[in-house]
Amino acid sequence: MMTEKKLIAFDLDGTIFETEELAVTSVQETMEKLKQEGLYSRPKPEREECLSVLGMISEEIWDLLLPGSDREVQKRADQLLEAIEKEYLKRGLGNLYPGVKETLEKLKGQGWEFLIASNGGEGYVKSVIEVHGLNPLFAGVYSAGEYQTKEKGDLVRISRQRFPGLQAMVGDRKSDIEAGQANNLITVGCLYGYGDPRELREADYKIDSFPKIIDLFSSV
Repeated sequence: MMTEKKLIAFDLDGTIFETEELAVTSVQETMEKLKQEGLYSRPKPEREECLSVLGMISEEIWDLLLPGSDREVQKRADQLLEAIEKEYLKRGLGNLYPGVKETLEKLKGQGWEFLIASNGGEGYVKSVIEVHGLNPLFAGVYSAGEYQTKEKGDLVRISRQRFPGLQAMVGDRKSDIEAGQANNLITVGCLYGYGDPRELREADYKIDSFPKIIDLFSSV
């Protein structure tokens, strides 16, 4: 009888991918282009404002950065942001956190498989995975942009329907921990990411670097 596959779901930004410079540059350039098109009139957002929206779905991002804008303006912002992000990814902006590939390869050798569950746009998420050569390591890539989910818990639920052996959710934001809890998964909070450590108080485990994942799952 075949043994059910055991899987871990990972958030992307702030968990696997260090997106800070990419995010700030891309968001600010998007706002500049919107201004050129007459769709935005405020000063471009500061660095901290750009970073504050990491982990949010598209609608939440534009509600904060383009307050009062209609859906057509938000769709244009999505188009611009995705194109700009893809271009900067090709240029090498943004990095995997130290030890990501090596850690995943080691756990894969111990029988684990992996999913991505991200609130990012479909094109962006898949581009990060492709550019950094991670496709062979992931059994599935799930993004809010592709599945049109409003909460990460729903995205994780969808992934679990296909992969019932999913056992854990790893991420750096409160939404990651809540998504894991909503789906009765082990939750792991990444203290090195973009969330406030207070967001991760209810996580079952906390790690201060990606390779610490091995300590949690090697014996499971």
